[in-house]
Amino acid sequence: MSDFTIKSGATSPDLVVTLLDGGTPQDLTGASVTMRMRPVSGGPLTLEAPAAVVAPTESGVVSYTWVDDDTATPGEYEVEWVVTFANGTEQPFPGTGYTTVTIEPSLTSEPANPIPDLPDECWPVDQGCCDDFDNYSPAVQARSKALAVSALRALTGYQVGGCPVVLRPCKQSCVANLQVYPNWETYVPYINGDGQWLNMVCGNCVGDCSCATLEQISLPLPVGRVDGVKVGGVALQPSAYRLDSPGWLVRVDGGSWPTCQDLTLDDDQPGTMSVTYLNAEVVDGLASYAAGVLACEFAKACAGAKCRLPSGVTEISRRGLTMTIPAGLFTEGLTGIREVDVFILSHNPYLQKTPSTVWSPDQRTQRTMLR
Repeated sequence: MSDFTIKSGATSPDLVVTLLDGGTPQDLTGASVTMRMRPVSGGPLTLEAPAAVVAPTESGVVSYTWVDDDTATPGEYEVEWVVTFANGTEQPFPGTGYTTVTIEPSLTSEPANPIPDLPDECWPVDQGCCDDFDNYSPAVQARSKALAVSALRALTGYQVGGCPVVLRPCKQSCVANLQVYPNWETYVPYINGDGQWLNMVCGNCVGDCSCATLEQISLPLPVGRVDGVKVGGVALQPSAYRLDSPGWLVRVDGGSWPTCQDLTLDDDQPGTMSVTYLNAEVVDGLASYAAGVLACEFAKACAGAKCRLPSGVTEISRRGLTMTIPAGLFTEGLTGIREVDVFILSHNPYLQKTPSTVWSPDQRTQRTMLR
């Protein structure tokens, strides 16, 4: 046990020691004192500074007031007091051994390796299925919910949930890639960007079942919902547009979508456009319930309690019957928890790892903002 303990970063209380010579307090009248400190493991001094002689001087009491970064580094230290008497002679105290000092880590200090924040998957979790969930610490609850949501995102092939993305779309002209006369008049008939022969020049595109021009933008699938649209840095009212399957954003207020935008600017500036939407299926009550069930099992596993998560056992033999279970967790794309697996199969019946996509080299890739 050390003679003195202080928290890292603290400058109080003072280190106060009585210097003894043969068990008797040393008379320090007219003397000066220097304190020296180093780690108990040895090495160079970490501190060498004047100490104060406390009156009455014949009591042998000295003190040191911590300053600046004296206590910045936690650890075990040994201290020696060097007394310079009035006649110029020097003597270290104590005669044998050292004054020992412990600097403990302060809970207010910044940890050396801070733990990163948990991911936010924007997935509400229904905890009503787990009566004991509130008994776990907030940290265990948060980790369990994050693990449950991350697992369900992966097991549904990333077709459900997630957070909205911000798209910077560019309107695709229906008269793209046309052959033109030298005076910039268009050949008629012509082939549009979709490979269709048309007998008219259009400024807005016309659907094959529409008798009027449509102001529309094709959003990359899937599209669960549209949360907001900005044009020129100004948010449009939801009544100004609608979402048509399979991902057409249609302008219905008589305005038009920009044909281009300045991508060097943020979407709150003039000359820009952005669409904030969820590129997955929306989390409903069943998804929230499944996440709650799975989070409850993760919490139990963290506490060492019995849970329904697969243990990764590869082979079991009992009464002449051998059963093999694939090693690892959720290797077959299911959890083994019935109510959770019903949800997974309802959205990912073929247990795909990722959503199916159709890609064309002729189709422009839309730009998504990363924030």
